[in-house]
Amino acid sequence: MYTLNETGPDFDSIREEIEGVVAELLPHLKIKTAGRKFPGEYPFYVGDADKDSIFILREGNLRFERNNRLLCFFEEGDFVAPDRVCCGYDCKLYSDFAVVVDEYDRNEIITSVTSNSNLAGLWTRFLSLQINMYGSLLGGAIREEPNISPYVCNFSEGEMIIEKGSIGDKVYTMLTGCAEVCVDGVRVGEIYADEVFGVIGALTGTPRTASVIARTDCTILALPREHFQQLLETRFATVMSMIESMARAVVSLNSKVVKLSNGVYS
Repeated sequence: MYTLNETGPDFDSIREEIEGVVAELLPHLKIKTAGRKFPGEYPFYVGDADKDSIFILREGNLRFERNNRLLCFFEEGDFVAPDRVCCGYDCKLYSDFAVVVDEYDRNEIITSVTSNSNLAGLWTRFLSLQINMYGSLLGGAIREEPNISPYVCNFSEGEMIIEKGSIGDKVYTMLTGCAEVCVDGVRVGEIYADEVFGVIGALTGTPRTASVIARTDCTILALPREHFQQLLETRFATVMSMIESMARAVVSLNSKVVKLSNGVYS
């Protein structure tokens, strides 16, 4: 899960515990349809009714919104089981592009876990943790803040994401895939999932100093420059996470530039 809003201090530990509980549950749950493909814009959850299915996301991303405000993306490997208890009537979950999931029948899961006391305990724990997780997400959205709305872009292997010399008007986050940073045809760095890039150009409005090319198929979150400036003003924790990501990238890039200058980096 990739979040767009400030969350409570226990949010990460809640997510980790959910992952542990789900890992214990899954071997005992029967898959209804493995590798099912859904088209873009498919409504996995709209707040007027519960869906009959629960999903493990295998390929792609899902958007979770409240009142048309983007709160997070579910990513590959996430266990996705929204309902009215957690999300209420003003939320929706859908896909920007086609996704692939393993589908489970919600009612069959409930029947399976209620026949085994250990599984019933795990399922109850999962539901409790999920309520806390969604509560933290939705609580962060209640505060009066600017509506910061990134959008999702897909790039194919070999496609140019950023071209050297272009004006920096967006900040990017790699959701899935990886890319290469190149200067005059020489590879000087890599960008991997959850890393932020393009910040300096967006802050200064100056031409990009390097090109970024998709090494694999990539899904990327793009945030317009003006929205990024609002983010700097209103969401300290998110900005600190970006700064930490940038610092790691700078250290890695500096090391590679030194190797390149010594003729040992290819």
